[in-house]
Amino acid sequence: AISQALLIFVFVWLLALVYSGIMAFAAKGFHFSKCLNFVAYAITPLLVINVLSVFPIPHISMICDLIALPYVFVVLGAGMLPFLKVPEKNAPILCGLFCGLMMCLWSVVPILMPRLINIH
Repeated sequence: AISQALLIFVFVWLLALVYSGIMAFAAKGFHFSKCLNFVAYAITPLLVINVLSVFPIPHISMICDLIALPYVFVVLGAGMLPFLKVPEKNAPILCGLFCGLMMCLWSVVPILMPRLINIH
């Protein structure tokens, strides 16, 4: 459970850093705190699923993961305009980019975490 919490913590900060780097080019006067709020809002379904995975129920956790990830994409797309205040014409491109980056980081962070924890 502690490793899952650490994984989510690292994932949220890395994703917010990457998104804020992209938004620095896309919008003027952009702050990191906006991206951090946006990422925390967008991955709330994954956070809920990870909290529920503390009580392992066979087959239910797999189904919940399959439902949660597409819902994260919906929340990410719906929250982009109110949270990040991007122009509507740029929103579909940025949403696709953000979803792809989230999937890449979601795949890479669990692989890197054991290596980062075992560094002496």
